Amino acid sequence: MKQLFIFDLDGTLYDESNPISKIIDERIKNYIKQERNLTENEYKNLEKNIPDLLTALSKLKIDKNKFYEEVYKNINYNEYFDRNEKLKNELSKLNGKKIICSNSCEYHVNEILKNLGIAKLFDNIYCTDKHKNKLEIYKKIVEKYKLSPEQIYVIGDNYMVDIEPAYSLGFKTLYIKNGSEISNIEDALKKINYEKEKN
Repeated sequence: MKQLFIFDLDGTLYDESNPISKIIDERIKNYIKQERNLTENEYKNLEKNIPDLLTALSKLKIDKNKFYEEVYKNINYNEYFDRNEKLKNELSKLNGKKIICSNSCEYHVNEILKNLGIAKLFDNIYCTDKHKNKLEIYKKIVEKYKLSPEQIYVIGDNYMVDIEPAYSLGFKTLYIKNGSEISNIEDALKKINYEKEKN
């Protein structure tokens, strides 16, 4: 049976402990606070009540493309990422198309994949700088590749953004969460390969 694997990027294909995560979070906070003249407490309340970044940008009427341009510019990605041969080998074992689906912009995705040495392994990249949200992207992927939901895996670290919309469409899902059975990308890939061997 044909299979298709959809991977989130940030916190999924690399660990959220990477310093770039903190840098980007800080840039996001500073940009939103400046654009809407928010205090630190107002921003914390925003994070608490609207944990989904895209929803927050929409609610605050912040231009998404300008936001992405400002947050991700002038980052020296090779300071934070090295080639990951182990990850490359494990991804190469997957028998099916591999797609990136990210809430970041395409420039950010391409830079990270390039520095990890895994860019050539992916058949397509979908980012929310060009799409409304991940649910819209998942539906487009089904339409494009003509696969049934049970042929599609989604691997991500944000339950609400990555997993919930995938689950609603009947996709197979792997939720990466610290302290759980699947706490990193290596665990997720091992589980996929185990299920493949079992069947």
